Amino acid sequence: MTVALNPRIRVREAVPADAEAITNILNDAFSANPMQQLMYPNGVSDESRSKSAARLFSPIPPSKGETFMMVAELLPEGSDGPCEIVAFSDWRLFRNPRTQEEWNVKEEPRTQEQLGEDCDVRVFNEFIGGMHRKRREHMKGDPGLVLGTLVCQTNRQRLGAGKALLHWGTTLADELGLPLFLESSPSAYNLYKQFGFEDIDVFDLPVFDLFGASKRQGQDWGEFTALELAGPPAKGCFRTTIMRRPAKRLLEMTQAHELAQSIAEHEGFDAYWMDRELVNKAKRTAAETDYHVYTLCDTVRGSSKVCLTMDKDGTTQHLDWGGRMWDVDGGEYMDDREAVRILAEHYANVLTLSRLELLPATITALSTKKRTEFTGSDLAYAVIGFLHHRIERHKGTSVFQNLARLSLGNDSDELRMLCLLPKPSNKDVFETLSERDEYGTFLHHITPQCQVVGVAHEDETVILDSCRAIHIRWKDFPRATVQRDVGLGKMLAVFFLAFGIWWSMFGIEMSLAYIPYFAGFVDLTAEGKSDVGWVVASFLFIGLLLSAPSPFSVRWLFGGTVLKSTANLVGFEGVMPIAQLEKIVWALPEGRLTYAPSATPFSREHRENYERRGKEPLWIDNPGSALDVLKAKKLLPSDRHQLFILVDMGELTVTIFAAERPPTVALLCGKEGGMLRAVLCSWRFETDCLTGRQW
Repeated sequence: MTVALNPRIRVREAVPADAEAITNILNDAFSANPMQQLMYPNGVSDESRSKSAARLFSPIPPSKGETFMMVAELLPEGSDGPCEIVAFSDWRLFRNPRTQEEWNVKEEPRTQEQLGEDCDVRVFNEFIGGMHRKRREHMKGDPGLVLGTLVCQTNRQRLGAGKALLHWGTTLADELGLPLFLESSPSAYNLYKQFGFEDIDVFDLPVFDLFGASKRQGQDWGEFTALELAGPPAKGCFRTTIMRRPAKRLLEMTQAHELAQSIAEHEGFDAYWMDRELVNKAKRTAAETDYHVYTLCDTVRGSSKVCLTMDKDGTTQHLDWGGRMWDVDGGEYMDDREAVRILAEHYANVLTLSRLELLPATITALSTKKRTEFTGSDLAYAVIGFLHHRIERHKGTSVFQNLARLSLGNDSDELRMLCLLPKPSNKDVFETLSERDEYGTFLHHITPQCQVVGVAHEDETVILDSCRAIHIRWKDFPRATVQRDVGLGKMLAVFFLAFGIWWSMFGIEMSLAYIPYFAGFVDLTAEGKSDVGWVVASFLFIGLLLSAPSPFSVRWLFGGTVLKSTANLVGFEGVMPIAQLEKIVWALPEGRLTYAPSATPFSREHRENYERRGKEPLWIDNPGSALDVLKAKKLLPSDRHQLFILVDMGELTVTIFAAERPPTVALLCGKEGGMLRAVLCSWRFETDCLTGRQW
């Protein structure tokens, strides 16, 4: 970048005679810093000032690099008068790579004797030592230039002294082709951004938890720094941003154009285009930057040939380049060629992917690539470059929200991923969209039965419309209204029950009528009494004979196959054998209930070999230990899951499933292979949303 420097500011190397002036600037500049106030709660004493001045020019071992201590002087307005030191910076240069033994050295904590009696040693070591550890984690043993301190006298700010010192350091780094590292306080963050420094990490020190200190009015604890990288710091934390300025490009633009022109002539092309035409240091808005990045993607994808210019030629460098997410077409230098091959053949018109196939194929290919997260949703932004409909980038959106918005934009208002049940793995759910799920189904095989009208601000939440739902009853089994088949057996059962009751009742009535004759109240000859007795006995005998099979007739009449039943979903926690479950529902185990053969992963593992019919798992025989058995075999998604049984009273099927909490409703969201795909959802009162699990 071009920096307008103040001609009255001169940068020179510091000498020991400047120690007192430098110390005064350090104390003055850091006096308003919250961490300085914690380290020196009673102010900096003369003893601490003298010790600080003595450390400035103390020699350091060669393994810790070369030290450059620079000061910025304010020249007098006229020709006469002394120069005033108004700013100071110290730099540490590492020209060559260092071994791990050289750079990964544990820093010894400072002592009270070294810092002075008025210094809080614990705060100093936690703060300064933590920043140095963060720097070592990122810089490691690589060559580079490190800015240790940059301070300016408070009453001489906005004169360009800090910019002049930064310009000196960035110029040195560019001449040597080295990156530049520093730890930025909240007050200097914007200045470093102007010089091309990028956020690479944050050091959030829990000041309140460690030292009991709270933020005072007017203090800046870094609430608005590095938000895209790490979000806002936690309450009670002081943020220091670890920043890096990349090394200067090895090829200047003119040299790059000469090389590109030579390659184009050699390959027989009339024209060439370079990515550096878009990617440069010009200041643009976020929308303009996105437009240029995706224009670059379109250009590269539609080009005849692509030439890569690298600083070194070697297999390691090629593999590193081919493994990056934004360099998806890495040719032979990739370990995921199968996933990328599908995309390459699609854009080369060798095969044609539908819109539904293109999105999961792109996500799968890119998710295997190496990437350093800058926005928390880099995968989604890389996928945008392959799709027809592109979305705007918004701060704070998650990868789920962005990929869901992409799916909606490129597939009307349908979100088929709602109906997928991915196989258990360590991958993110989006990385498995191009794979078969637990039911052996691809994403594009599913026909949605509802519409997605929006993606909520809360992560992994969508808003549905036109979705049918079935309530799940947990209280008890309702009385079912059923329709059974009519056959010869049921007709005989009705015959025996009806005629048995009729003959028995008629025989009892005749017996009551015969009592007066038998008791002698009515005159009747002996022969007449005998005839009446035989008639009564015959009716009683026939009635008893027809009533004898009544228990079997009742069971036959109300048992057997059920053709239709009232549709209800009834659930309960735990498992039990299906025969015991039938006794609860029907009072008799007649084999009416069967296990669903395809409803859940448990169903698919337990069904007949030659008939599409579920069978009872062996671990059902011991309901109390069934959950422990499944956990031991690692057949549950997590240890938080419990076993539940869902009885479909309409289809008379039993389904065993695992969930973290009992579902209250089944949403019919899709259809595939003639089977409905329902999402079992439980109500979360704290968010007023349904939380779902597919089955």
